[in-house]
Amino acid sequence: LGAYFVNSLFIAIPATIFPLTFASMAAYAFAWMRFKWVNWLFIFVFALQIVPLQMALVPLLQFFSTFLKPGQQWLHDLI
Repeated sequence: LGAYFVNSLFIAIPATIFPLTFASMAAYAFAWMRFKWVNWLFIFVFALQIVPLQMALVPLLQFFSTFLKPGQQWLHDLI
């Protein structure tokens, strides 16, 4: 059980620290630096946070509608 916890920490800590570090640097640049396309770049970065989730849902629905038919329990067997 301890090895699983260490593996989870090994993944979770860098996956939290790296995005926070880069996001804080970007937030500093947006707050204090003025450059030509700052408003459009802010809109683009904000849109990137929304769009990937929506784009991932359609292929996921297609995958499950193709492979998960009534009466098949492969997903439960896999888990």
